[in-house]
Amino acid sequence: MQLFLYEGHTDFVFLNLLAQYGLVLSFFIILILLLLISRLIAVSNMMKDSFGKLLTIGGIALITIELIYNIGMNFGYLPLAGMPLPFISYGLMPTLIHAIVIGVVLSAYRQKDLQFNIHS
Repeated sequence: MQLFLYEGHTDFVFLNLLAQYGLVLSFFIILILLLLISRLIAVSNMMKDSFGKLLTIGGIALITIELIYNIGMNFGYLPLAGMPLPFISYGLMPTLIHAIVIGVVLSAYRQKDLQFNIHS
C-alpha cells in the first residue's frame, strides 16, 4: 500500500517514518531524542553559572517543545504548524539552529566550573 503524505520529508517526517518502517524505528527516534534531552537536563544540573544554566534550559525547552509539538501535530492532536522534528526533519535552517543550540550548550558545559563574579 502506497501512502501519500504531504511534506513527508519535512514537517511530517515522523509520520512518514512510522508508515514506512514501523513502530520500532519511531520508538528508537523518540528514545534517542529523549536521551538527548535527559543528558541536557543532567548538564544543566551540573552548571554553577546561572547564565549557562539558563542557556541550557532554553536549549532543553526548544528541543522538547519541538519534539512534543511535531509528534502531536503528526497525530492530529495539535494544529498544523511548521514545527520540525529536531535533527530529523529535512531543511537547512532547522538543522543549523539545532546544531547552534547544541554548540552553545556544549560551550556552556565546557565552562561549567567557572563562576563569574561581576560585582567585585
